[in-house]
Amino acid sequence: MKKSERLKVVLQIAERNESEVLVKMQDIKKQLQIEVQRQQEFESYRAEYQRQLADAASTRISTSQYVNYQRFIAQLGQVIEQQQKKIQMVRQHLEKATATWRLAHEKTKGMADLIHTCRESETREADAREQRMLDEVSQIRNAFKQND
Repeated sequence: MKKSERLKVVLQIAERNESEVLVKMQDIKKQLQIEVQRQQEFESYRAEYQRQLADAASTRISTSQYVNYQRFIAQLGQVIEQQQKKIQMVRQHLEKATATWRLAHEKTKGMADLIHTCRESETREADAREQRMLDEVSQIRNAFKQND
């Protein structure tokens, strides 16, 4: 079996690994999009409640209602901070997954390049063998012609 044929198995394993790593990276990207969307929703909720508080303050709400609005808005602020930390963590995971994918991709590309180089070498060797055989056949014909 030719070296390029034996290396095909290694290439298939590298491609499978790259594919699995790519799927994980895409899953993390989706998770990041979801977390960013949640962040935007929380910020939107906070802005809405701040607007409601401003509107309510102009209509003379009770102190306890005002305090409750402020407390809820503060809680939303804490949730937003936690969400920002979560987004940062997911971004770090994405960076690691991207680096892992790049490494897997380079391995796959390197193996494909090696197989290509092996095939070229095998083709050159086969061509050289064929040429030697043709030269030998030609020499044998010339020898027979001279004997005739």
